[in-house]
Amino acid sequence: MGVACLIDIPDVVDGGAGDAGDAALGDGSSDGGSDVFTLDCSAGFDASCVPAIPPGWTAVGLATGAVACPLPEFSNETYLTNPTLTAESCACSACTTTGSWSCSVTLAAGAFCTAEQVTDSGSFCWTTMSPRTSFEETLTRNGTASCTGSQQTGTLKADAAAVTICAPTQCTANYCGLSQAGFKLCVTSTNANCPAAFPVKTVAGATATVACDPCPGCTIVNDDAGCSGEVTAYSSASCFGSVLGSTSMSNTCTMGSNFASSFYFDAGPTPIPVCAPAAPQSGTGTPQLSNPVTICCTN
Repeated sequence: MGVACLIDIPDVVDGGAGDAGDAALGDGSSDGGSDVFTLDCSAGFDASCVPAIPPGWTAVGLATGAVACPLPEFSNETYLTNPTLTAESCACSACTTTGSWSCSVTLAAGAFCTAEQVTDSGSFCWTTMSPRTSFEETLTRNGTASCTGSQQTGTLKADAAAVTICAPTQCTANYCGLSQAGFKLCVTSTNANCPAAFPVKTVAGATATVACDPCPGCTIVNDDAGCSGEVTAYSSASCFGSVLGSTSMSNTCTMGSNFASSFYFDAGPTPIPVCAPAAPQSGTGTPQLSNPVTICCTN
């Protein structure tokens, strides 16, 4: 049965046999960067093998994979469908640390830890001007550290399956014969909903990409890390003689019963800022198709 119709043929993928077929029509026009071809089949187009094609829909054949369409009757367009994430699609780099910390200590002695004091860093021996019975250490963490944020390092590409769309380029094209060549008989449009007579839906696009989710923020996980060390009181100068007492408690005055002439401060390890996440991470995202079209088939 002949059907009078207008067939819009979208040329989504440049190059290949599809372009040769379109060029033969000689009536292409540009619409926002995509070529749209109108085939005036008022004299009739045989689509008697399928239900009536709704207005705004194009009769096409659909096959899985990149296969050849009958030329020059049909344009040969390869699309992508069913995009999925890969392990490389979205990835976040490790956080990096900027800056560092250092430690210093103030030792105080005598008169309830107020008579004299000295400030230094690392381990050292302090001989006081006079023997003292009280002593104290005050630890200070110096410096500023921060984290550089994690960056997106993924490919932003998705895996996708190829499909081939064969769109008629002439009114005498054997549309119904496509089923004998392994193609499904379908209609296509940018409309998201399939007509009732063509219920099997495929969404396809020119490219498959991924919209990656933001990478996690970076934080210093040990921002409360402090300095440490122990001060020991000695009976003689230059940290010799008998040990009269010791403390590792910062800002706490220790009262002794014997006079000490020197004090040795044994510095603990300097804290190192740690940013997290400290290792590269796989990211998350949403696969998507560019310039998507809806393809609706009878089966």
